Parts: sequence; structure tokens; C-alpha cells
Amino acid sequence: MEFRVLGPLEAVLDGQALPLGTPRARTVLGILLANAGAIVSIDRIAEELWPHGTTVDTKAEIYAYISRLRCALGQRKGGPAWLLRRSPGYQLSLQPGELDLHRFEALVEQARVARRLGDLETCAGRYREALALWRGNPFAGVAATPILDAEIARLTEYRLATQEELADCVLVRGADCGSDLVAELSALVAANPLRERLHALLMRALCQSGRPAEALRVHQDLRTALAEELGVSPGPEIGELYERILHGEADCGTARPAERPGAGRTSTRRNDLQADIVDFTGRQEEMRRLLATLPDTDRPGGTALVITAIDGMAGVGKTTLAVHAAHRLAEHFPDGSLFIDLHAHTAGHEPTDPAAALDTLLRAIGVAGEKIPERLDARSALWRAELADKRALLVLDNAASAAQVRPLLPGTAGCLTLVTSRRRLTDLDTAQTLSLDVLPHTAAVDLFTRTVDHPPATAEATAVAEVVELCGRQPLALRIAAARLRARPAWTAAHLATRLRDQRRRLTELAAGDRCVGTAFTLSYRQLAPAQARLFRLLGLVPGPDFDVHVAAALADLPVPETEDLLEELVDVHLVQQPTPGRYQFHDLLRHYARRAAHEEEAEPGRRAALGRMFDHYVAASGAAATMLDPNLVWLPEAPAPRSWLSTPEQALAWQDAEYPNLAAAATQAQEDGWHQPAWQLPHTLDAYFDMRGHSPLRLMHGAVEASRELGDRHAQACSRVGLAAACLRLGRYREAVDNLKQALGLFRAAGFRRGEATALRRFGGIYEPTGRYPEAIASLTQALEIYREIEDLIGQGEAENDLANVFLHTSRYDKAEQRLESALRLYRRGGYRVGEGISLINLGYLFLRTSRYPQAIEHFSAALDVNRATGSRLGIGGALNNLGHTYLRVGRYPEALDHLRGALAVHRETGYRRHQANALSNLGQALLRVGKPGEATELLEQALGVYREIGCPSGEGAALGYLGEVLLWTGQLPEAAQNLLQGLELQRDTGNLFSECMTLNHLGDLHWLLGDAPNARIWFEQALHRSGEARNRHELAHAHHGLGAVHEVPDTAAEHRRRAEETYRELDLPAPELMTASRRGRTGAA
Repeated sequence: MEFRVLGPLEAVLDGQALPLGTPRARTVLGILLANAGAIVSIDRIAEELWPHGTTVDTKAEIYAYISRLRCALGQRKGGPAWLLRRSPGYQLSLQPGELDLHRFEALVEQARVARRLGDLETCAGRYREALALWRGNPFAGVAATPILDAEIARLTEYRLATQEELADCVLVRGADCGSDLVAELSALVAANPLRERLHALLMRALCQSGRPAEALRVHQDLRTALAEELGVSPGPEIGELYERILHGEADCGTARPAERPGAGRTSTRRNDLQADIVDFTGRQEEMRRLLATLPDTDRPGGTALVITAIDGMAGVGKTTLAVHAAHRLAEHFPDGSLFIDLHAHTAGHEPTDPAAALDTLLRAIGVAGEKIPERLDARSALWRAELADKRALLVLDNAASAAQVRPLLPGTAGCLTLVTSRRRLTDLDTAQTLSLDVLPHTAAVDLFTRTVDHPPATAEATAVAEVVELCGRQPLALRIAAARLRARPAWTAAHLATRLRDQRRRLTELAAGDRCVGTAFTLSYRQLAPAQARLFRLLGLVPGPDFDVHVAAALADLPVPETEDLLEELVDVHLVQQPTPGRYQFHDLLRHYARRAAHEEEAEPGRRAALGRMFDHYVAASGAAATMLDPNLVWLPEAPAPRSWLSTPEQALAWQDAEYPNLAAAATQAQEDGWHQPAWQLPHTLDAYFDMRGHSPLRLMHGAVEASRELGDRHAQACSRVGLAAACLRLGRYREAVDNLKQALGLFRAAGFRRGEATALRRFGGIYEPTGRYPEAIASLTQALEIYREIEDLIGQGEAENDLANVFLHTSRYDKAEQRLESALRLYRRGGYRVGEGISLINLGYLFLRTSRYPQAIEHFSAALDVNRATGSRLGIGGALNNLGHTYLRVGRYPEALDHLRGALAVHRETGYRRHQANALSNLGQALLRVGKPGEATELLEQALGVYREIGCPSGEGAALGYLGEVLLWTGQLPEAAQNLLQGLELQRDTGNLFSECMTLNHLGDLHWLLGDAPNARIWFEQALHRSGEARNRHELAHAHHGLGAVHEVPDTAAEHRRRAEETYRELDLPAPELMTASRRGRTGAA
């Protein structure tokens, strides 16, 4: 076996590339190959495959990928084994020579040994053998993951370093140094126009070929490129080579020590630095100081560790300076340039634990995961040992404290460490400190003009100079001002200066006069007017990520117009940012400062009063929005007053979209701090929103239940239980949903709250239907409908009618379903409830789908998609896409089916609706079978089956088993097909899923026909004929006639069946399928 990663990922046996299965299976193999010989935990693989999380059972998914890879590799019990189960994950165990990367590394090491021994001929030969192993970009064709991205970057650099070392060897050897080497180096220079080492090699090759003038031109081209792209000059080594060539003193075959990669070392240079910015300007003195910090181990006392700590306020350019300096210094550190963000001030991150940072760094320099110790001190010691004889550059960005940094420091003088932090790290021993101030005027003007990149806007030098001073020459402020100007083509610098200058407009976000964002926050805060300062510190109490003028007005107890003026004034002095019109946010340090100021300067009663007003505002505004979305789900003690800015359902949904992170954060704070009323009321006002958007925040809903219990408020407890049950229902946690609904129902009945009682009963129906408890579903929904009629609730009646229709649909009682759906649609339209209308249209389309009325189904699903997109219902959008795709599948429009079904799956995965995810997976699996991808079809259908079983949905489980049986049938695995089909048939009959039963019966007939068992095939087809007639499923009826036409022993009867099949297919506007025979196994086909 041979594994190849130096190009497209391949596993080759006896000269033939093996099929490795699905893209995700190839990714798993790639992750294991990138860590060949090491144990990769299941959790680590899951993080790589699903970086944003997933609702699927990741362990089961990974096991399935490993199982398929083992089959693809021919790994059998007792035979050769490469993929091994090793707790806590998997290991790819390879023999020497089985991985092309290992052969490459061995050849490069042999070349380096030969070079040290002076055997240049062997050295060049080994380098050429190594490079011949490359077939393209490493791991080509494999989906990107963090592990693979890092490995690809490492290997790309490794290859380029090897090419450089070969060229140097050839030049020193003095042979074969003609036009071929010049051509090769010219191509590499063209692909890497800023790499000084390659330019030096090309200059030496040209000089050795008798072309010194061209060599000098290469240096000039490099100088121009570096100046234009990075604003820097070439390094001193290549400059010295230039002077030697210019004066005819160059020995072009001999490389000076600084010109040789690795300087005799065997490590491959790694570069993790962020990209250098093209508009870097100023900071000449700071750069001079940083460039003077190169370690000098030859001078007395040269064993001391070299550290430079760069500190300054947020946005002053600490990271930019460190990265720019690191790029300039990198050539002096042949063993690598490493960068790591320590996340001291990164939204959504805790500061990186030093042990975790060391794990990342050690892996980055090639230490295998199983060799990294657990304890922090041991990791730190290993890190120092690994760097003891190396020259490496380390950038520790965004550090929280000296304690976080100390374990990450190398131990000797060969390395340089640059640390950036928002605080002075005065307790970091031996560190030189560099505190950044704002830019000099000339550099500030240059940065502003480059960022605007619109000459007409910056034509007036005086206006630009004024804007720069108004921005306080602080880099972040300059970039914001320039971005504003760039985003408004009609503006000029003079117009912007006027806006910044005019105190009455208060619209600037940058600076005023000689005040600047770059000054200490305290100085900026103390310069505020009393009303501005009070609002600033009260805004620090907001728990969410941003806020609008209304919550600010509530906190400060001020009218909205006055509050808006104050907010604009805070924006002008950069104490508040305005990312989009109408929304405001703090920089993270400013949020901390404002919150501290509130606790220091506002008395406890004042703070509690402000928080109370904030909670009241959020409850009232969210309640008003909820009333616009679904008035039946808002049961606050007092009806929320309308809001002028929430006059339509579309506005209400947009507002809750924008405010949801803040509402959730406010509810969480209320639950944690004992504000029991808003703790249950805020989640309650989001019930309709959660239904539409598919959010299911169980922790928040459990908190609401606990808060209502603490209050002793039975109405609040019932409302919170209904919300929690709805979240459980969306996640397929039916048992928990039932338990909570039972409690809510009892509380509502005890309180005599009929609308709540009806809603709880209706929710029961939504749980009983997918779990196959149809009689109970009908009983609960009928009771709910009676109560809604009693209280004259049109929308509630529509909901109950629609849910009853859904039960009748799934039990194939189509007349009753159609009556209920038409009634629901009328009620929704009378009540003006567009969300319900969208769901009813889906169910009507589903009725037409199940009864083979495909044009009507497509019409209704398309109309439903339009309505649901207009209302923003993610459940409705996903449902319409799924059913439209299913219909296209039934009529043979496979590209459209795949497009719609993939869209449906994406929506349902986003919202977390487990049952609907499984439905989309099931339909998409069928569609993939139809386009000749049975492997992918099996993978998706197995996922769907797993979800159905996990949530307890027997009707879905039966259907999925039937579809899996069909895949096995088409791939010729007839015993396995029979087992799945019979198991599915049993569940389908138990749950009354007549639609799936008809298909399964026909597939059982197909199976027996393939086996040559015509008598039993006839029995199954006759059952399918009978049940399809009962179900009014003309598509499966035609399939049954078609099968009977092939297997019936009476010729006239067989001919009649064929005639009826052709007639029905013609009426459905579908082609009659080919006869299924053994020769067609594995091909896609009809019904």
C-alpha cells in the first residue's frame, strides 16, 4: 500500500488508486495522514469536521467514515491493518516507505547529510529524487480543516525550501548551472516575488552564467516590489551580494552563511505570521528599536533571552507593528517564525490557557501529540528544550498577563520573542518595553490617504490635514474616518472635516478638537458633559453585545430624541461605535471601563432602577413584536403597548432578529441575578420567534421555568412550561415535551385560562403525530379546536384544523385532510395570519404529492415557499423546499430535486429541527440514488434513520428503512435489501404510513422478480396494487401494474396490466420505467 499526500490525496495498491468514498471520508483520511503514526482523538476529528458544531452523533458519523475507509483500503480481520482503533481515537499505522511524505523527508535528510560531508553530487541527486515525488499541491482535493490547512502551509514551505537548497547545492558545485537552472529559478521568483532568498539564488545563477547585468536587474526588481508592496527595502545579505556583483567581486558559486537556508540545520522553516499590510507607514523609530533586538550569541552576555513587549491602547497598531517587524526579521531565524493569538481581548474567547498555547506551539514545530505532556511545567520545559539549539522568532499576540506569557518563552538567546498586550507587562523579566503612541502627522496623512484610495476625495491637502488632526492621528480612528469617506463617493475631505468640526450635528464617530480616541479612556470620559458621562456609564450595564436608542433611553430614563443626540455625541468621541444605522456597541475595553464606572459612580439603588427600566423595556418591546408575529402566544399579565417602530410583522421579525442576542443575554442575566419577572417573561415573548426561526435555547427556557417557580406564579409556570415543551419538540425530545405540557395543561385548567389550555392540547397533537400516537393526537386536537371555537379564536382554530389535517395526511385519510386544510386556510386568511397560511399551503401540497397530483403539488409548494420567505418562517421555508424537492424527485426532475433538497437540509440543520432534518436527509438520499450515487445515498439515509430512532419517530424510521432497502436492491445486495424492506414494511403498517407502504410493497415485488421468483413477485405486486388503490397513489399503482405485466403467468392478464401501467404513466406525464432485471442492478431507475 502507498499513501500519497504530495499532490492529490491517494491510496494506491498495485499501481491502482483506490476509491476512498465520500469527500468527508477523504478528509478523515487526510487528518490521519497529517498525523501519521499519532493517535488522533475522536473529539479532535469531530472539531475538524464540524468546527461550528452539529446536531448529529459525531462519534457514530466518524465510526461510519472509518469503517468505509477500512473497506476501501481492503483492511480485513487477520490481514494488513492501517486504520487502528487506539483510545481515545484512531491511529494510521504505516510501514516505512508507505507514505510519500516520509520518503520525501528521508531523501531531503540524506541530501543535507551529503552536503555537510561535502558530497555535492549525491546531495543534488537526493534533492532531485525528493522533489520528483511531488505531483501538485499537497492534499489537493481534500476539504480544508485547521489541521490540514496548517500541514499544507508547512509542506508548501518545506518544498520551496528544498528547491532553494537544491539550487544552492548546484551553484556551489559549479556544474549544470546553465539556462535550465536560471529558468527554474526565474519561475520560482515569479511565483514568490517577495522572497529574498530566491532572488539571491537567481542573481548568483545569472552571474555564474556570465550575465551579471541581468543579476543586478533582479535585485532592482526585488527592491521595487518590496517598496511597492510592503514599503521596505531588501535585507542586508542580498544587498551585500548586489554590491559584490556590481564591483565584480562576487564568487557566485559560493553562498555566504547567511544566504544558506538553515545555516547547516536540518529543520524545515515554518512561517505562521499573519500577512503584512501593504499600507504600513510611519513607526520608523519603533522599527529601528525592534530591528536592533536581534539576538547576538557571540557577544559577552549574549545568552540572555531577548523579549520585546509592545503595549498600547486598543487600535493603536500593536499587532500590525509586531507582524511587520517579524516579517523584516524572519530571514534571520532559519528555524521558523511562529504566531499565536492569546485572546486576552477577543470577543467570545477566554484568554488562552498557557498549557493550550504550548500544545499549539509544540505541534507547530513538529512535536507529535502523544509526546506532549499534560502538566504545564513539563510542556514548558519541552518547549524550551525543542528551541534550545534553534533560531526562531515567536510572536505572542494579545497577551493577558505576564503569567500567561512566561511559560511560553524560549530559554536561550537564539530566539526572539515579540509580545503584544493592552497592558504594560512590567513584571515580565528581561523584557524591553515599547509603548506605542499615535502616528506622526506625515504618517497619519499617508495612512488616511492610502486607506481612502479615492484621489478626488482627498485632493485638498488642508482638509485632509484637518481631518487627520481631528482623528487625533490614532490609526483606528484614521481608518474609520477614511472608510466613511471611501464609502460615500459624494463626500470630500472638506465635507468630512465640516462634519467633524460642527458641534451641533454631533454625527462624527471619531474625535473632536484635540481630543482623540487614543488618549486614555479616563481622559476621554472626564471630558464628557454630565449627561453624556451618565449615559456612557449606564450603557455599561447592558448585558448584550449591542443596543439601540430605545434601550439607551430606558436606562437613562430620558426621551428618545435627547438620548439619540447623546449617543451621537458619544460616537463622535469614539466612546461608542455605530456599526450600522440605529445600532450602537462598545469596544470591549470601553465596555469594561463603562461597567466599572457605573459601579463606582452610580449608587446601588440607581443601578437597580436603571436595570429595572431596561428589563421592562425589553419585555414590553419584545412582547409588542411577538404580538405582531403570533398574538395567540403572548400571555403577559398586561398586554404590551404597541410600538410605533413595530407596526408590521416584517418589522417585528427584523427587530427580534437584531435584538435576539441582547434579549437572550438580558434574560440570562435576569435569571442569574434573581429578577424573576423578566426572567420568565422575556423568554415567553420569544416563543413565536423561536417557532419561526427554529431556535431552541433549552438553558434559557429551563431558567424561565425556575424563575416562575421562584415567583410562585402558576400562570407564569404554565407559560414557561409551554415554551420549554416547544423547544423540546423542535429538538425531537418528545418525552420531555410531553412531561412539560402535562404540567402546563394542569396549571391552565386550574386557573381557567382557556386559551392556554387549548394551546397545550394543540401542542400535544404536534408530539403525538410524529410518534405514531394518532388516536391521542386526534383527541387532543379536537379538544383544542372546540375551545378555540368557544373563545372565538380564528387563528387558534386554524392551527388546530391544520394540525388535524396533518394527522389525517399521515394516516392516508385524504378526504378529511383536505376538508381540514381548506378550513384552516380560510381561517388563517380571515385572521390575517400569513405564517399559518404558509404552513397550510405546504400541507395541501403534501396531500397532492401523496395522491400523485404533481402539478398541483408543485403549485402549492411554490406558493408556500413565497409566503414563508415573506414571513421569514425558517420552518416553513425548509418544509416548502423539502417537499418541492421531493415532488421534483417523483417526476424525474433530479437536478431541481437535488438543489431544493440540499437547500432544505441546510435550513433545517441551521434551525435544529431534528425531525425535519431527517426528512430532508431521507429525500436527499433518494435523489442521490436516482443520479447514480448509491454510496452517498446510503450515508444520508443511515443518518436519517439514526435521527428517527433517536427522537422516537417510528413512521420516519419505517420510511427510511424502506428507502435503504431500495438502495440495496439497486446495488444488488438482495438479502440485505429484503431485510430492510420487511422491517420497514412492518413499521409502516404499524404507523399507518400507507404512502411508504405502497413503495415498499412494489420494491419487494421488484426484489423477487430479480431473484427469478415470479410467483412471490406477483403476490407483492398485487398487495401494492390493492394498497395503492386505497391510498389513491396512482404513481405506485402504475408501478404495481407495470410489475404485474412482467410477472403474471396469464398472458392476457399481463397485457392488461401493462396497458393500465402505460395509461397511468401517460396520465401522470411520466415515462414508463424499464423492466428491472439483474443486468440493471446499480443503475438508477423509475418509481
